[in-house]
Amino acid sequence: MLFDSSLRKELGRSFGATLVVLITIVMTVMLIRTLGQATRGNVNPSEVMLVMGFMVLGHLPTILTLSLFIAITATLTRMYASSEMVVWFSSGQGLWSFLKPTLRFAWPVLLSVAVLALVVWDASGFDLPLARWFGDASGFAHRRDWLLTKVLHDGARNASWVLTALLTLMVWRPLGALRSLTRGERIGLLLGVLASVLAMSAIKRTSLTSCPWDLQEFGGTARCVSHWLWGVADGGGGNCFPAGHASAGFAYLAGWFWLRRVSPRAAAWWLGAALVLGFGLGAVQQVRGAHYMSHTLWTAWLCWTIGGAVWWLAAGRRTRPTTNGVPTRTR
Repeated sequence: MLFDSSLRKELGRSFGATLVVLITIVMTVMLIRTLGQATRGNVNPSEVMLVMGFMVLGHLPTILTLSLFIAITATLTRMYASSEMVVWFSSGQGLWSFLKPTLRFAWPVLLSVAVLALVVWDASGFDLPLARWFGDASGFAHRRDWLLTKVLHDGARNASWVLTALLTLMVWRPLGALRSLTRGERIGLLLGVLASVLAMSAIKRTSLTSCPWDLQEFGGTARCVSHWLWGVADGGGGNCFPAGHASAGFAYLAGWFWLRRVSPRAAAWWLGAALVLGFGLGAVQQVRGAHYMSHTLWTAWLCWTIGGAVWWLAAGRRTRPTTNGVPTRTR
């Protein structure tokens, strides 16, 4: 539609200009600060550009978010100031009509912000300070708590497998929004869920990263080693990265890719439920000392990526939008 394309183009121009300005300002400030540290001997002069690059990378999630906010605000302000909004309103476009093209423009930026924030969190070393909230030298007080262990761990895991079994049955007997999908698409959704769970299990079996409760700081025998140092043992039991329990919720992120075209509202609810379930199960394991926050965050990203990859391989490459914006499938 003309409305959607014109709005996205203006958002793109405004976002690009704002991003360049903000990055220039941040790099200038960082350069002045880093050069000052170099003159005092705190930074090796030959590493000024490297240090500045890492500092800018740490601020990039904030820069992208601020650029997106300014772009949306500036675009709507200009349209109101030039009376363009009056034209769109008189042609039947309400204020809610701006939401869909805005989200279509914003989701790659928001996804980039999420990935960058995840990388920054992983590099920040915040995992241990967060783990210390729940554990000390004597271990984790809630490690064997009945509610967390029997209900929110064992019970939630069994409930997730029951839900997977129901999804399998609904391949032939669909209910609710799944009726909007073809049988092949329902099989693809199920495969996306199973692929996510199996992939997390396979990675965990080869990981040498131990759980927080295995660390010497919390009464165990392992030392703290990054989960990205693949093949480096930490002296503990290992098999703790990524978060297998959280994947019992995040695996269902795959459903969003299949539902978003045929039932956007159901897809949004499905996405929200999978995120709440995944982060909730991840929080349970963090309180017990079984995982770090970064384990949960990387599990969410990996399940999202695997679910999207299954959808793209099975259906995404065969789906092409028409001029009316209605998706068509090529056989």
